[in-house]
Amino acid sequence: RSQAIRNALKTYNAAASSVSPKGRALTWSEVVEYAFLADFDLLRDPEKVGEVREWATPAARLLLDQYFRIERAWEEITRCNVEIRRLVTYIRDERALLVSVETDLRGTNPGLAWCVRRHRLQREQYNEIHMKRL
Repeated sequence: RSQAIRNALKTYNAAASSVSPKGRALTWSEVVEYAFLADFDLLRDPEKVGEVREWATPAARLLLDQYFRIERAWEEITRCNVEIRRLVTYIRDERALLVSVETDLRGTNPGLAWCVRRHRLQREQYNEIHMKRL
């Protein structure tokens, strides 16, 4: 990422020196001091000195930022819905497995079956809380 910014800085400085009147050249240390790249002078129109492209105005950048945050939020909701289905499936499968193991162990190893049962009951308590929230 740093190399891409350095390349953009070189391109900007070359363009700034080729226009009339000459644009202000930037140094790497100045660029590093910027809090956000959105405030960077590369957003200025090289063909029209001093003018900012419409999409580079603070209001337009704010709208674009909000738009893309909303888009990412919808993507996150989709991912969460997939994860919820996976979690519900895991909870059901785990319960079925623990019941099956407990049943199999009752005849051969009652002590271990009791431990599996305690573990299953404890997991079911927590899983019930999760299922109510889902």
